[in-house]
Amino acid sequence: MLTFKPFIKIYISMLGFFIILLVGTAGFMLIEHYNTLDALYMTVITLATVGYMEVHPLSDAGKVFTIFLILANIGTFTYFITLLSTYFLDGEFTRTYKLFKMKDNIHHLEGHVIICGFGRTGKEAALSFKVPLLR
Repeated sequence: MLTFKPFIKIYISMLGFFIILLVGTAGFMLIEHYNTLDALYMTVITLATVGYMEVHPLSDAGKVFTIFLILANIGTFTYFITLLSTYFLDGEFTRTYKLFKMKDNIHHLEGHVIICGFGRTGKEAALSFKVPLLR
């Protein structure tokens, strides 16, 4: 069975992004009294750094909140990109893929026996399974 342990840090960083999205939306709703759609829109354009105009002019508290929202997003995005590039460049992707393929191939084996060691005892064990190549 494939585990998702190699991806856990990537999942955590993605969770961090969605938490920032929720906190940003809630923050704009509480600080600027935006409705849900306007608050979500402001959070998305802030996190995406596209630079569209605000839905309504921001108060000083809203500006400070937006600054912290941008800094939190930059940190989370940088962490995500670092993890992703490390995952591919350090060969972790290749190792994970090879392990997945090996486990998948083993899972689909039927009627096979694996003998570890092929000394005197291993040869006798193989003969007891009637391996045709050894006769």
